[in-house]
Amino acid sequence: MARRMSVRSKLLAAVGLLLATMAVLVASTIVLLGLQETDGQVVNIAGRQRMLSQRMTKEALILASGDRAAAKNLAATLELFDASLRGLIEGDAAMGLPPTDDSRIAAQMQKVAALWGPFRQSAEIVLRAGGSADPEARQALRAMVTGNGALLQEMNAAVELYAGQAKGKVVLLKEVLFGGLAVGGLLFGLTWLWVNRGVVQPIRRIIAAMMDGIEQVAAASGAIAAAGQHLSESALAQAASLQQTAASLEQISSMNSRNDQHVQQTDLFIKEVAATVGEAGAAMDRLRQAMERMNSASDEMARIIKTIDEIAFQTNILALNAAVEAARAGEAGAGFAVVADEVRGLAMRSAEAAQNTQQLIEANVSHVRDGSSLVGATAGAFTKVVDRAGQATGLVNQIAVASSEQTQGIGHINQAAAELDRVTQQIAANAEESAAASQQLAAQAEAMRGMVRHLVGLVEGGGEDAAPADGREGRQTQEASGAP
Repeated sequence: MARRMSVRSKLLAAVGLLLATMAVLVASTIVLLGLQETDGQVVNIAGRQRMLSQRMTKEALILASGDRAAAKNLAATLELFDASLRGLIEGDAAMGLPPTDDSRIAAQMQKVAALWGPFRQSAEIVLRAGGSADPEARQALRAMVTGNGALLQEMNAAVELYAGQAKGKVVLLKEVLFGGLAVGGLLFGLTWLWVNRGVVQPIRRIIAAMMDGIEQVAAASGAIAAAGQHLSESALAQAASLQQTAASLEQISSMNSRNDQHVQQTDLFIKEVAATVGEAGAAMDRLRQAMERMNSASDEMARIIKTIDEIAFQTNILALNAAVEAARAGEAGAGFAVVADEVRGLAMRSAEAAQNTQQLIEANVSHVRDGSSLVGATAGAFTKVVDRAGQATGLVNQIAVASSEQTQGIGHINQAAAELDRVTQQIAANAEESAAASQQLAAQAEAMRGMVRHLVGLVEGGGEDAAPADGREGRQTQEASGAP
């Protein structure tokens, strides 16, 4: 499928065709004018030849009358006529004469050359005579006068031929000019029809599509501006909320830091309390061991007192036996009975003291046992306190770790909130830029609408005065909106 020509190519082709036609017409005119100028030079020199032939005859007569000063003028005129004749026949670039290409003119100039030969010879004889009145000079002078008429007649015929040739070229120039104008007018009409069909009508369709697009762009830019303004306001409100949230998180982070410090101090206090309770538990354990030793010593003392009580019981029995034996002995055993009675009294007091001591020891043992039970219970309680203190220390450590992690998490949240605030600020700035860009787009659409109206005026004709004003309004709108 053949590729369609662009508008630029079509316009260039149309302008190129018109320019080519004008170039051909101008070139033909220039060539014909050049030829006409050359023909004018040829006609002038040919006409001058008639005048030179008459001058030579006149100068020869003056020379023959005795004026030798005419010899120099006659010689110069002879040379000028001869050079001009050769130039007319053979061509001479210095004189601006082309060689003769017309057969009739060439034949006529040969006739002139045939007459010029004898005429030149006669003139040279008169010139050599130098004004003397010898017969040969007179004969030559009469030949010049006679030949001048014939030479003048033939030169007149040649000038008429040259003039006719020049007139024919003028007629040809007129024909070329009129023909070129006719062809140019025809080409202009065809080109206008082609441009109207291939350029103007497509431009009209493009203009209609551009107007539709401009209207859509204007509507879209208005919607974008409204959305951008709403987004900017929402982003600013969100940024304010984020700043408040960041401030609250900062306070929470500060409180968590203080809680972390308090938890660390509490952990230290609990460890100190646990250490003190541990020392108290160790002391209670030593006290329990001492009371167990006291309990053992009380048991041992109770066995000793029991032994003493048994000894007192046996001593009392022995004292009774001694008293019985003393009674049997009568007066001889009276002193022994007294001693026995005293021993029995001592044994009874010993037994009573032993019983009292036994009771006190038993009571002491009972108290020691109760104290040992209390010490054991207290030691157990202290052990539980130490265990609970260890558990509390572990919980406090966990709380400290959780508080530290919570502080780190809040720090991350602060960073995320700061980043979110930065992004929100950027979104707000972008929204404002989008709103400004949409306003610029609306201004550009308005300027484009003015340009399209101007283009419509150029294509349709008329309305050029209103279009530039629309363009100025578009530019003023752009400047007011800050468009670059």
